[in-house]
Amino acid sequence: MLDRAGRLQIPKAYLQALGIEGKASMEFDGEKIIIRTPKSLT
Repeated sequence: MLDRAGRLQIPKAYLQALGIEGKASMEFDGEKIIIRTPKSLT
């Protein structure tokens, strides 16, 4: 869901399932958005 400022809002259940509590990385590959957990950030 996008908020009024155009930011992507991710449902809390998704964040909990991914183990994301703070920062994460996001990538767009031309077809889909990929959200990576903090553990995979380099």
